[in-house]
Amino acid sequence: MRIFTVIIALLLLLSCTGNKEKNIFSDETVRQIYGFQDVRDTEKLIPFLKSSRPEYRKFAALAFASIQDKEAVDELILLLADEDENVRGAAAYSLGQTGDISAEKSLITNFRSERSEEVKMVILESLGKCGGDRALELLSDPVLSKGNQIVMKGQALGIYRSILRKKHSENGLKTVIRTLMKSDSTDVRFYASNALSRIMDIDLSKYFDDLSDLIRSEKDDSVKMNLIIALGKCKGDKVIDILKTFLNGGIDQRIVVNTIRALGKFEYEVVKKDIRRFLTSDNYQISVAATEVLMAIGSAADHKTYFELSRRTKNWRAGANLIKLSLKFTPEKQEVSSMIKSYYRKSVNPYEKGLLLIALSEYPMNYPFVEEEIFKRVEKVISTSGMISISEMMSKKGYDPEIEISTGKGSHSLRNVFADIFKRGILSGDNSLIAISSSTLRDPHNKFFGVIKDLTFMEELLEKYKLPTDRDKKQEIRKTLDFFRGIKGEREKILALEKPLDWEKIKNIPTDQRVKIETEEGVVIIKLFVNDSPGSVSNFLDLIRKGYLGESNFHRVVPNFVVQDGCPRGDGWGGPERTIRSEFSRLYYEEGSVGMASSGKDTEGSQWFITHSSTPHLDGRYTIFGKVTKGMEIVNRIKVGTRILRYEIL
Repeated sequence: MRIFTVIIALLLLLSCTGNKEKNIFSDETVRQIYGFQDVRDTEKLIPFLKSSRPEYRKFAALAFASIQDKEAVDELILLLADEDENVRGAAAYSLGQTGDISAEKSLITNFRSERSEEVKMVILESLGKCGGDRALELLSDPVLSKGNQIVMKGQALGIYRSILRKKHSENGLKTVIRTLMKSDSTDVRFYASNALSRIMDIDLSKYFDDLSDLIRSEKDDSVKMNLIIALGKCKGDKVIDILKTFLNGGIDQRIVVNTIRALGKFEYEVVKKDIRRFLTSDNYQISVAATEVLMAIGSAADHKTYFELSRRTKNWRAGANLIKLSLKFTPEKQEVSSMIKSYYRKSVNPYEKGLLLIALSEYPMNYPFVEEEIFKRVEKVISTSGMISISEMMSKKGYDPEIEISTGKGSHSLRNVFADIFKRGILSGDNSLIAISSSTLRDPHNKFFGVIKDLTFMEELLEKYKLPTDRDKKQEIRKTLDFFRGIKGEREKILALEKPLDWEKIKNIPTDQRVKIETEEGVVIIKLFVNDSPGSVSNFLDLIRKGYLGESNFHRVVPNFVVQDGCPRGDGWGGPERTIRSEFSRLYYEEGSVGMASSGKDTEGSQWFITHSSTPHLDGRYTIFGKVTKGMEIVNRIKVGTRILRYEIL
């Protein structure tokens, strides 16, 4: 009996081992393909599109989803007729990623003849990314899917991708509503509802009855969140009455956040009581979302109420938002400013101090206090926030650029005083201060052209800063110098120093590699996707091993969107000298997806984020390299400033 038990255990072990996904980079040819993808070498990749082995054709086709070179469009179109459906799907996906309308005709033609429902789905989504009017007509066809859930998903995705490009039709909206009513698939309804939630500048009142029925019957919270935002694009008291039903206790915090945001589209006096009752919520995301809505629609008549509520909030971020709103509207600018400065001096939280400095921007004459704090060599988040505050002051009521200010150097206009502050920012040598100061000085709305006449300091800094370590500084200063010299047009962008792929490390990373992240709120465990994003996964693990990602703070938290970390400065302006390439695959951003932050394609470094919920507008634009497998409830409790205690590679 014991021998039989041992045999069964061994068979189970072998079965599990056999089913485990393999690291694809043990194959030398796959490494070659991904290597050419990483260095963006279209010429060397194209021969692999004609390989005799379908898996190589597939990997080569997918490589162009990241490269996005229109020179490969014709070659990818040929693969739409490939004998292997995985190759056809990969080619269709990459054609969408190129965004080239020249692929529209071939995608439509091949959709008509395509046998695989999965490939049809991919083609429809890609048409939403790159198609024109013909694609919209096809996507809006009410009988396109004939009830097939897979094709229905592609149709919903295609309409959604079109809407993200600000392209839609009335028939497309009707098709989305019909899909929501007919589809039994949560996945399909999710993408259809996203189309309605993301469409901009449109009145959906004609669909009110349909939307209200759909919300009442919908069981899935992710779909319901989108329908709530869509309902907020309708008009009338009945809309508000329905939205209020989602503000009761025991409802998913993400639904409450979206409901508060939807209510923010209505008249302030009608919804203010419903929003204000969440300002003092124990839930961080809910209270912050409520204050952010009030900051957009608040009234001067309630400035005293905002001040009082700021003292009763449960978290400092909501309090800082409210006191900023109070300062915006109060006639007692100096009195409220003094109170903010008092809070600032008492606080030991650099993130709170930074937000309080930004709050002071509502009264431009607070600039001397803010300027002093910027250049005290305090924490980076404080100095960065201070410079943001100075920059924002110029758009606030009460900013008079021509008013004369007495300084130790005589009397100068306020514009000249601000110009000197931004000059100090550039001379500081700090990344964020240089970037914020430079972009503000060259903004034509601020009318600094001709104010700074001696450009020697910028010329000397360009000589001083060296590549690659000072790439960002040189870029900003060069653009600002061009502005003051009257040179129009963009100079060639200074490329970052790129981190080469280490295939010896990558091919040995397990496909189920996990990382444990210990935070002040608790433990989060993420699984890494080495087969989809080898460069990002390898980079992440390297940064952990080297201690670059050590103790740090989450510097960015957007309710019902993301939490973000990986900045050694703690203010979102930090990163390593070398960057890595974007890696786009057929993965979708879901709740708990782990992605790489960037300032544009191929600019990733060390900053990463986790999504609170599905965020499909990030698909194909930000690298996905992992997913939370444990601790999502911890992610939902993370606040700005929450500390990461340690990373552990499991």
